[in-house]
Amino acid sequence: MAVIWRLLALAGGAGVFLVLNLFLLFDRCSTNEFMVNCGGGSGRHTAPVLFVLGMVGAASLITSIGRNFAIGFVATLLGLAVVTTGACTPSWTDPYYSGMRRWVRPHLDARATRRKIAERRRDWIAAMNARPMDLARGVELAGEVAGCASREAAKGAAPTESALRERCDAMRDVSVAGESSPWVRYTIPVARGEDAMGQPIDQVLGDPGWRVRYEPVPPSGYVVRVEPDELLDEEWPRVAAYASGRFEVQPSADVAPQTVSPVADLRAMVACLKAIPAEEDRRRAKHGGLSYGWFLTSMARRVCPALASRLRAPIPNDENTTLLSMQVSVAGGAQVEVAAYAVQFEIRQPANAPFAFDLLARSVPAGLPRYLATFEGAVHSTTDARAATATDPVVAP
Repeated sequence: MAVIWRLLALAGGAGVFLVLNLFLLFDRCSTNEFMVNCGGGSGRHTAPVLFVLGMVGAASLITSIGRNFAIGFVATLLGLAVVTTGACTPSWTDPYYSGMRRWVRPHLDARATRRKIAERRRDWIAAMNARPMDLARGVELAGEVAGCASREAAKGAAPTESALRERCDAMRDVSVAGESSPWVRYTIPVARGEDAMGQPIDQVLGDPGWRVRYEPVPPSGYVVRVEPDELLDEEWPRVAAYASGRFEVQPSADVAPQTVSPVADLRAMVACLKAIPAEEDRRRAKHGGLSYGWFLTSMARRVCPALASRLRAPIPNDENTTLLSMQVSVAGGAQVEVAAYAVQFEIRQPANAPFAFDLLARSVPAGLPRYLATFEGAVHSTTDARAATATDPVVAP
């Protein structure tokens, strides 16, 4: 008799499972997909499945008949899952996937993200340690942050570091105290060119390895310091920008800081460009009285030989503009370009009588102070984004 009850309990467990499973399976099917592709979405029957399994588990603990019922129920579940490879029992895995999605998956995703960030940081450190620091990019970053700070200081007081991070992208991305995304901070810079297959590569500025420190100097002054990331092997070079518009580059610990400024060059260029009328007369005499015009770069190289090696034509060439290179001395006496100024020649009188001109100088790329050098020899500067004018402060000789 006991065997009969045991068999009936096993059969009852199997039957109850099949009925419940049929209802759960039907619920996962739409009208158009009836009994076809009835997998549905995970988590749809989590609560009912947990309730049923809980009741079956409780029954198995109370009586031997309940235990046999549970055996029949679970055995049928496992058998049908194996035979149909889970196609007819998707609802019974909902608690597992719901738990994975709610509790386990976030931890797994976070660990995978941390691993990717660590690998990205490791690759970035190896790549940056294998190349010299891009000093020109460091000066550019100092200029960007100094420009942001000067605009805020013009409102009456030097901004705090937290306020500056909110208003300045460069400060937010590369500041020492910032919380920039690791996907931004540890991007390896790539120069424009071609890959191994000859396909063009777009330039990627990436993370050049520089970190910015900002120090407000009340009431309206500040100092911007740019230095290599502490994760890198090198501690030099370093760049400093001040509220006065002065920029300094210190290539190494044993080399004194050097000022990055075109002021002396602009004064020299104004002085030698005053020889343009004489040079035009010489050219007309050479070509039988004919004048073919001139471009500023070639003219300046001719009449300003001391600056010729640091002048180059912009692309596309501009007859009234030339690029003036700013260089500093590094170890061994080598000269390294850290910035460039686009110097624009502006004639005062279209009729050229009397001959007089002004030079407008802006950094390329933008960031450093702008200058206006007048025919009379005065040089005006501004840290504002606009061009310098004669109303801006005059730079002392």
